[in-house]
Formats: sequence, structure tokens, C-alpha cells
Amino acid sequence: MEKEFKPIKLVIWDLDDTFWQGTLSEGPVKYITDNHQLVIELSKRGIVNSICSKNDHSTTIKVLKKQKIAEYFVFPSIDWIPKGRRIQDIIRLAGLRNENVLFIDDNKTNLEEAKFYSPGIQTTSIEMLSDLISEGALAGKDDQALTRLKQYKMIEKKSQDQAQSTMSNEEFLRQCQIKVSFHGDSLNHVERILELIERTNQLNYTKIRLKKEQLVEMLKDTRIETRYLRVTDRYGDYGICGFYAKQENRVIHFLFSCRILDMGIDRWLYRNLGCPNIQIIGDISGNLRQETNIDWINCRTVYTQSSKPLERDNIRTILVKGGCDLEQLSVFLRMGSRKINVLQEFNYVSIKGLPIHTEHTEIIKCCDKQTIDTYGEVIDKLKFLDRNAFISRIFTPNIDVVIYSILMDYTNGIYRYRDTDFVIPYGDFLLDITDPANWTSILNRVGSKELNKDFLSWFSENFSFLGSLRSEEIERNLMWIGDRLPKDTLFIVLNGAEVELKHPVEKERYKHHKLYNLAIDKLVRKRPNIVLCDVRRFVTSKHDVIDNIRHYRRIKYFELAGEIDRLIKTNLNNRWHINLTNWKYHIQRIKWLFCAQSKSSYTK
Repeated sequence: MEKEFKPIKLVIWDLDDTFWQGTLSEGPVKYITDNHQLVIELSKRGIVNSICSKNDHSTTIKVLKKQKIAEYFVFPSIDWIPKGRRIQDIIRLAGLRNENVLFIDDNKTNLEEAKFYSPGIQTTSIEMLSDLISEGALAGKDDQALTRLKQYKMIEKKSQDQAQSTMSNEEFLRQCQIKVSFHGDSLNHVERILELIERTNQLNYTKIRLKKEQLVEMLKDTRIETRYLRVTDRYGDYGICGFYAKQENRVIHFLFSCRILDMGIDRWLYRNLGCPNIQIIGDISGNLRQETNIDWINCRTVYTQSSKPLERDNIRTILVKGGCDLEQLSVFLRMGSRKINVLQEFNYVSIKGLPIHTEHTEIIKCCDKQTIDTYGEVIDKLKFLDRNAFISRIFTPNIDVVIYSILMDYTNGIYRYRDTDFVIPYGDFLLDITDPANWTSILNRVGSKELNKDFLSWFSENFSFLGSLRSEEIERNLMWIGDRLPKDTLFIVLNGAEVELKHPVEKERYKHHKLYNLAIDKLVRKRPNIVLCDVRRFVTSKHDVIDNIRHYRRIKYFELAGEIDRLIKTNLNNRWHINLTNWKYHIQRIKWLFCAQSKSSYTK
């Protein structure tokens, strides 16, 4: 071929007089078997195919299904409107750069229109089709299992659901159940990581290209922290789609596949790494400094494993369990120390769009196989809990410190299933959801179609309301957890603030907190492995909270992280600590990151 093509990841096909002979809207067409086989062959090379055609959608799909080729196309755009913007939309949905897309059409006007709306797109006409299969730009890589096609089908379904949804982008992401896991055995996946480094551009912040031998050398360097990312959500598994390399407080590589474009994973990871120094090269589709509260990523499944030997005297593991607001605490715990693994178990959003809290002590007590075996079918009927809520790593032997927020015990109502010992927490203890008189208020507050009167009727027939936990029950539950933690695990409990705050529902909640705080004060005096991080010392006025007594300003989470550092050093005999000693440096960082929200806290 005279024209030299760049590497192609997506081929967009015209249909009439291109993929087949003739015009479908004018009568029967002659199907071209060679093009059919070409689409399948490209798919087996990991190159995705799409359609942009002026035709009737339903009629066209019927023809493609009859030929058993419809499932090989993603984001098909079949309509009568001009093609330029539609091609632009296909590329956006695929999360690719124009330069990596090939558009095939017999009409030169359509080709020029595509170039106008998508500068840099590669185009060709039907006359050049016969030579395409041997073109180096279409070499792709072996993908006989059609993994890449399946992943794009998954993205297509997600895009369709989002387009039909009335939710905001953030609300939609919250119900996607996004899960991220970090892995350190990068030497076992050199080819995939090398592919990401060489081929990613939109979300490749550093754009440092490496040869294979250079990558292997870096992965073996014990001075450099390297991790690859796997991502899943309720639509499926995106596979390995991210990688970073970090030395001290400087990021060397920071890149992600376009499959996870617009999920916010790049910003979320950057914050969780403690906002290290990074030199951003070229144009990027993301913005690491965008001030969005990323609460839609399911941190419960994040874990770290490494192919490098991790000596117990050199690396420690912390588990933070509580509400999503504690993600800010996790960021500060990571600052300045790459020898700390911070694992997280936060509340998340179910597939049904409702928040699921997993941190209540009554839930922790039920985190075992027996609960699922006995009450799994009941749990499946609940709208505000699922089976994943009853899975936790809190009792894992390699956890050095558990940092646990008890606030849901202070807040939730308790419900018993029939005449059993199975109890679950939900909502506010002042609002009994088994009482029909409260249903209108509950439905208006939740705003989800899943939590409807049919469910509330079933729930009230099977569960009885027990009110809130008594203070002695909270004390007993914490003792139960403390007794089952490994003997060397430090158990740090964050109590509740006692700020007098006006709230339309939670009236005089500070009095309730005082009662429970007294019980925890009593407990920690007699249990040496249970240590109190006393929130009352840091959250002292209504200016320190945001929307309710349980959510604090970010500077307060920073201060609490410092207190946790002190508690760890004190209670583990100075064997290790979180490096948060350079307070002046970090205060300047906080001012830069959270100036708008925390300014008043610094000027008092």
C-alpha cells in the first residue's frame, strides 16, 4: 500500500457499497464474505470493529444478525444523520485517540467529513481493502479468545446504561461497584505492562517509553515501588489496565488504559499515593488535581502483594475500616512513607444503587461462611446489604494495625430476623422502617426505586425493630472483635464527636455520642490491645464538621492521622511509624489541596 498507516486499534466500517455491495434501503444487497472474515480476523488480532452507516437501524441489525457477524461490532452507529459527529462519538465511547482509528467508506465526502470532526483519523476507501489485512498497522496481537472484543462489549453495555440513566455521572459511577486491586508481581506480566507503556497515550501522564530489558531492570530494582492495577465493576473484568512506578516521593511511570477512561481511577490513585511529585508530559485526558470527592471506588477489595521479599521489620500493613470519609485519613497515612500498605474497607454502592455500610460491629461479627450458608437467601432479598458486606480482612494475620470507626454503631437502628440470632443494622435508630407510618418519609429520603413499599412490607413481616444498640452492647462487641484479632495486632478505635450541632433529623445527637463514648472510655482502660483515637480532642466545634456530626473537615482527618501516628509509635514500642513528621511541608500541601474548604481552619 502506498499510504503508511499508524497502529490501528479500531476499524469503523461503512456498510452500503463497502462492507457489502448495494444499498440496503433500496433493496437486497450482496454480502461480501471476505469482509466478513476480515472483521473476524481483526478481532482475533485484538483490533475492534465498529459501524457508521446511513441506514435504518433495525433493518441493518437484522441483516448482520442473520450473517452471524453483529456480535463482532461495538458501538454501531446506524442512522440517517451525517457521519462526522457520529464517528467522533464512536471514538469517544471507545476511549481511543483519533490516530489509532481507521474509517473505511466508499464515499470521499464522508472520509473528508470524518477528518474534519476527528483530526488525525486514518481513512481508506473500498479499493484498498484487499491489502489491509497484510498492512503492518493492522498486525495487532494474538487474541484468539477475543478478550479485547469482550471488554469493549462490556464498555458498550455500560455506555448504553449510562445514556439511558437519569443519574449524574458521579451517581452512575457509584452504582457501578468499581473495584481496584494493586499487584506487585509485575515480572510475571512484563509483556502486558510493556504494552501499556508503549501504546497508552490518553492517560499516560509520564510517557516514558522503555525497552523490555529496561523495564525488567526497573522491576527488579528494590528501591522502586512498582504496582500494576486490575479493575472490575458490575459489568465485568477490565483486566490489567494501569501501572505505576514510584521512588521515594517521585512518580516515574503513571499510566492507565483507555478502558477505564472517566472512572476517576487515576485521580483516586494519585491521592492515595499521597500526591507525589510527577512530571506530566504532553496532553492528558485526565486531571489529577480536579477537586472531586471520589467515593465510588470500592476500596474493600484493594490489596497489595509483591514479588519482592517484604521484610516484616521494613513494611507494615494498616487496615482502615469505616465510612468513605475515612479515605481522606488513608491519604494522609500514606504521605511520605512507601513502607506502609494502607488497605481499606469502606461503605460502597450496591448494584441496586443503594449505599451499603459494612462497618457496624454486628456485621463484623457475622463475617464468616456460616452466616452466608445460613442466611444467604435472606441477605439476597435485602436492598441495603449484599453478601460482599459479610466479607472482611479484619482478622487476617498479616494486619499490623486496624483503624476502625465505630460511628455506625452510634447511628444505625437494629433489626432482628424472625426468632433467630441474626440481626442487621440499617438507617437511623430514630426511624423504624418496619412502621408503615414512616414509609413515606423513608421513600422520599432514599429516592431509590429499589427501596419501595413492596420491599418494606416484606421486611416488616420478617424483621422486628430493636432500636439502637445499648452502650454495653457496643462495649461487648468491641471486646469480641479485640479478642479475635491476632495478638500482635493493634486495634485503634475512633470514637464520635460531641459537637452540639443543629440537624433536622439527628436532634441533640451529641448527647447520644456522649453516652457511647463513656462506654468506650471504660473499655480501653481495661483492654491494652484496644487504643482510643479520641476524636473529641480534634473536632471541638460546629466549624469542624460539614453536613452532620460524623463528617469532618479535611484538615481534621489530617490531624487525626498525626494522632494515629503517635498512637502507633507509642503502642508498638517505636518499632515503626508513619512518616508524618515534616508537619510544615504537609501543612503547605494541605493548603494547596484543600484551600477552598479548609481556609477558615487555618486563619483562626
